[in-house]
Amino acid sequence: MASAESQRGQEKHPALSRGLLVRASGGLRNGAVSALRWVRRGFQNRVLEPCVRRPWPIQQVGTDRIAGRLSVVVVNYNTMDLIAHLLFTLYRVLPPGSIARIVVVDNGSDDGSAHLLTDLCRLRIIDLLLNNRQMYHGPALNQALSYLASQEESASPDLGMPYVWIVDSDVVVLRPDSISRPLSYLRRFGAGMLGETSGVGLLSQGYLEPRSLLIDPALVWRRSVPPFHESGEPASAMQLALRKQCIPLLNFPYCRDQYLLHLGAGTLKQIARGNRKENSYYDWAIDWNDLWPHYSGNENGKQIHERFLDWFHYEVPELSAIQLARACRNRGRTRPQVIRVPWR
Repeated sequence: MASAESQRGQEKHPALSRGLLVRASGGLRNGAVSALRWVRRGFQNRVLEPCVRRPWPIQQVGTDRIAGRLSVVVVNYNTMDLIAHLLFTLYRVLPPGSIARIVVVDNGSDDGSAHLLTDLCRLRIIDLLLNNRQMYHGPALNQALSYLASQEESASPDLGMPYVWIVDSDVVVLRPDSISRPLSYLRRFGAGMLGETSGVGLLSQGYLEPRSLLIDPALVWRRSVPPFHESGEPASAMQLALRKQCIPLLNFPYCRDQYLLHLGAGTLKQIARGNRKENSYYDWAIDWNDLWPHYSGNENGKQIHERFLDWFHYEVPELSAIQLARACRNRGRTRPQVIRVPWR
């Protein structure tokens, strides 16, 4: 299978497009301080030719890969405050060295997100792919995975990032073992994907919600498995193909056991609030508007969220890239005693 894939070259897919890429090569790792801007001509022309779906490097398949190293992928559209909260918890809640790279794809935000994320990239907090129009969630995930595959091809074995954690922008990480525990299960059972199963969806065996998906791209990001699609369930075709190929999918209690707090429908809230009638999910957003945040059914979600916001605003009194970057890197700073975080 691997040798056959290598001979076919690169596969074009209409759902993929390549945008302005701003990459901080240092990221969460030690490395040279540099930034790469990838444009055709000028800053305004930010969406280029159709992207090539780049499968995961063959050398990663079946090899003894580094345990515990992964990349995080997030798609953002007009959720500036929410993605700032997520990035803060990725740095401050998880143990140092857990993440090799954070890749954010911005889908034409106009709420200040693009400027904040661009500055965070220059400060080497994230890698950033900017689109100048709404690409929607599934195609943006495809952009990020193809980008990571291209980076993995040139990575040395000791700096590889063989696993990918896809997480929604309206997620707050609550537990330090939010990576290590699910990753141990993924590796133990040789699974292609791990997430939390919903009882609804197109798949009779349950649908792993893309609010938090841990994947082994050597098994998932290849030609025999469809990419993410543009739909309300962007991972459904991918998960169905994995099941047909007898690649295990694992249910993991990310929200139920409070590894994460998922506010839910954060992007839909912004679509409704901004009266974005041109958006394909506008009607859906209107339906969900009064239900936000729903905390994915967590009875203590509101209290946990309020306590987190106390902590965040203590560390980041005014949201800016410089203040957020400083707070992200300030792991040694102790939380004030007056802020009692209920999940600890």
